Amino acid sequence: MKISVIIPTYNRKDALIKTLESLSSQSYKDFEVIVIDDGSADGTGEIVKKLNLSFKIQYIFQENKGPASARNLGIKRAKGEIIFFTGDDIILSKDLLKEHIKTYQTDSKKLAVLGYTQWAPNIKMTPFRKYIADYHFAYPSIDNKQDVNWGCFYTSNISIQRRFLEEVGLFDEEFPYAAYEDTELAYRLSQQGMRMVFNKKAIAYHNHLIDFKSYQKTMFNKGKAAVILVKKVPSLKRKASYKETKNSLKLFFKRFIFNNFIISILVEMISFLDKLFLPFPKIIYIKIMDFYRVQGIKKAQ
Repeated sequence: MKISVIIPTYNRKDALIKTLESLSSQSYKDFEVIVIDDGSADGTGEIVKKLNLSFKIQYIFQENKGPASARNLGIKRAKGEIIFFTGDDIILSKDLLKEHIKTYQTDSKKLAVLGYTQWAPNIKMTPFRKYIADYHFAYPSIDNKQDVNWGCFYTSNISIQRRFLEEVGLFDEEFPYAAYEDTELAYRLSQQGMRMVFNKKAIAYHNHLIDFKSYQKTMFNKGKAAVILVKKVPSLKRKASYKETKNSLKLFFKRFIFNNFIISILVEMISFLDKLFLPFPKIIYIKIMDFYRVQGIKKAQ
């Protein structure tokens, strides 16, 4: 059973090299690798073409259109029965592809396999990174490993039968960021009977130095993408919701504290202290991240 590994990338050549090198040590050998360069300007193409690995890489360059578009191009060029999605900042354990393939020992024609992604061993575990692990990947919420909720369709470590994916339709390219494009596709797949299985032995490592400051851009983009998501899936309206208090005193206090100037100072302070491994109450992380999410929603609206 051939598996097509699809990796969209954008200006992360150093991380991408480690991702590709981890594919060289895979115990499962029947795979192809497709790298879609989504408009990188850091010399990614030159580096990829010079790599001497145990497999050939199909390298495709496109103008920057976002990960949804990049993945779709990869799918169209793929030849495998199984499509495996991962990121350019993910290191694969040696048995990852083997574990994905093992899970397809079923008659189901509508199966997806979710692997387990954790922080790479070289990433120092700051308080915020520890918090964001469960926020970003909701593995603790999985009750039934044989029938995982479609909301856990994480494109860092997931595979799906190509035929089913093509029947339902590919990623919606209206999503310009790495935010909710996977959720919207997963919703459509679930409506057509997708069953997603969680295989914790299919381990991948997130090799990305996320910090509190950089994550605020992610939250802003998630807010903008949430507006697109809700237009397409109205039942998920909570994703683009926020409350404005009508109490004048509370409104004054909120605007006095929660404004761009004060929040930006708090972000810098928390980022600095996080590097010193000084934790903050989760509510502070949540409130500030939600501030940027709401800013993104308002911008999109």
